[in-house]
Amino acid sequence: MAVPWSLVTFDIDGTLTTRHGWWPIAQALGKLPDYNRTNRALRSGRETEDVHLEKLFALATGVSRSRFEALLAASPRVAGIEETVRSLRAEGTHVALLSHNAGPVLDWYRRAFGFEAGSGGWGLAYADGHVAAPREVRADKVRGLADLAARFRVPYRSICHVGDAWPDARLAPILGGFVAFNPKGEAVAEVADAVVRGRDLRRVVPVLERLVPRRPVKGARPLAESSNTANGAARASGGWSTSSWKRSTRSG
Repeated sequence: MAVPWSLVTFDIDGTLTTRHGWWPIAQALGKLPDYNRTNRALRSGRETEDVHLEKLFALATGVSRSRFEALLAASPRVAGIEETVRSLRAEGTHVALLSHNAGPVLDWYRRAFGFEAGSGGWGLAYADGHVAAPREVRADKVRGLADLAARFRVPYRSICHVGDAWPDARLAPILGGFVAFNPKGEAVAEVADAVVRGRDLRRVVPVLERLVPRRPVKGARPLAESSNTANGAARASGGWSTSSWKRSTRSG
């Protein structure tokens, strides 16, 4: 069965990895206390996503490129990533990464598993063969999505994203489809067009084949940045609530 998508994008942390990808890096570098501290600050609202990512990226400052890539290679991941990418590309579908991770991480996953491109995070780079200190860190999947749509010259309605968390789910109103893979929380599952659970990414392929792209909605915008405020904030800004926007795309 042919895949009805021009582009399928995948999140990394919690989607391709079985836990956050920076956890094993922090553990190997002896920096788990720093990792846990910034995670608590993010969850409590004391740090923004950008500040949180800057602190995660800083954990690897000064690490050689060869060691950093070895740490990425050792990260626990779900099975079937390369096979999933190969299967989708064989159908003529573009496959890319849409993640808050930045350059070196995106590039390693692209080379390791056959993804064609990646976007969604900025501020991490190599310098003189080592991980440089993070600069101008920015996590923005909306901007990353725009970059990828322009790169592959595809309309948003022909894009399906696969992810696990709210930064993935909030893109659903502007896309043709969103598949929640091992979703973190009820709000993510509620927004999804389909939910897939398991430790093998190949399970999403038949779902992508069967899923019918949603019809475009004029003026669609991403949901609120926090799932806790998605309903109220989305309505206040003229967007959709998690419980109402899908009805508008499926009705008629």
